[in-house]
Amino acid sequence: MSENISAPATVMSDEADSAMEAGDIAGLPLANEPGLEPDFLIEVYAEKVKGEGEDSYLYIQGGDATLLATFDGCGGSGARGYERARGKTGAYLASRIASGAVRDWFHEGEAQGGDEAIALLKQRMSRYLAECRQALGGESLVRGTLAKELPTTCALLMLPHRGQDALAIWAGDSRCYLLDKGGLHQLTRDDVDSYDPMENLRADGVLTNVVSASSDFELHVRWIPVNGPCVALAATDGCFGYLSTPMEFERELLATLLESTNPADWERRLQKAFAEVAGDDATLCGVCVGFGKYDVLQDALAPRYHELCERYLHDIGDKDDDERRRLWEDYRKDYLC
Repeated sequence: MSENISAPATVMSDEADSAMEAGDIAGLPLANEPGLEPDFLIEVYAEKVKGEGEDSYLYIQGGDATLLATFDGCGGSGARGYERARGKTGAYLASRIASGAVRDWFHEGEAQGGDEAIALLKQRMSRYLAECRQALGGESLVRGTLAKELPTTCALLMLPHRGQDALAIWAGDSRCYLLDKGGLHQLTRDDVDSYDPMENLRADGVLTNVVSASSDFELHVRWIPVNGPCVALAATDGCFGYLSTPMEFERELLATLLESTNPADWERRLQKAFAEVAGDDATLCGVCVGFGKYDVLQDALAPRYHELCERYLHDIGDKDDDERRRLWEDYRKDYLC
């Protein structure tokens, strides 16, 4: 897990102090039992500045469900440093507080149910952020409509082990995905002022909704049927936001998978690929379900990799904007589901 920070015990309440810690990460391999239980986990945490990364992530394997989530502290509106937190920024703190809130929501049994569960998660996030804000000295000195106190994105995906749809919850532009033999499928919709995953790579739209301590926010919800083996992913925009097309993110995932010898090698290759192009922290948490063995996963997704390269990415660097747009319009039919 990424490095975490807690405020001094004399300042932070027990609950808020607990929220500053990120969730535990299980080791590899994970238990493989019948149904869509996890085979193994992958986790990538690439800091742009070592020790100062403003992303966080969370993985929990429960008895009935697996949860994975990523959080990207918003370094623009949350750039203020806090003396009581050893100079860490609001963005750094917010991603970890939100992660702790999700962890406790899951462990306290509040994740069961529909609208009530989402309301409980929002209440817990808001309470943890408010307590931390108070412990850090109350209101920020930052003013203006774009400034927020302790802002972060959130992309959360919960996979029941048997018989139910997966649940995606998000705010901001971190994303949840499913990767299967049919390709990569984006499950979430970015909270930006003009939405198109291809266009946003060039325009870098302004975030319209993030989790924060200083303003109301919305947690979007979507239920998704999971009908077979897949790789479930949560990622911050450092993983996909510095590529030329959305198709290239799928290529990075599949190329590094097929080149690797085991999950740890896949993680190393992904981290290297993200670090070479990203201008920001890049964080990805994923779980593979229903494949059983690593070579079975590779064999299952190899045909998709070859189709992707031949159909969408052959000589992509030589394509003009109109041709890239045509390819994107075809690709998005299955990508945006």
